[in-house]
Amino acid sequence: MKVIYYYYYLLYSKILKEDQPHLTTILALSASESFFINITLGTLLTRFYCISLPMWILLGVSLALLLINYLYFYRSGKYKIIVKNKPMFFSSHRLSIILTSLFLLLSACFLILGTLYVKHLHDLYCI
Repeated sequence: MKVIYYYYYLLYSKILKEDQPHLTTILALSASESFFINITLGTLLTRFYCISLPMWILLGVSLALLLINYLYFYRSGKYKIIVKNKPMFFSSHRLSIILTSLFLLLSACFLILGTLYVKHLHDLYCI
């Protein structure tokens, strides 16, 4: 996650020129992680138990990840170390950009396609 944090930080500090790149990075990283977790939970609960996740659970997972990432990266000061060390996957800048972009793209796909898939599962197994 340190590499993904660093490359999200580069996106928000160098390309998009945000005023608070570390805060925006933590928000984006937490959102990306919560998309994966929420859709996975929704898929499993819908498929096997015909239970739809209530909105407050989805929001709770997102807020919990936001708090965890805030405490892990910002409050502990690890964000300074990460930016200073410039971590990469296998010492490759290109591979790091590709994998981080893939992570971002997959999380966006999970948000869009995952909800459609959960609805399809609900219509297929729960009616």
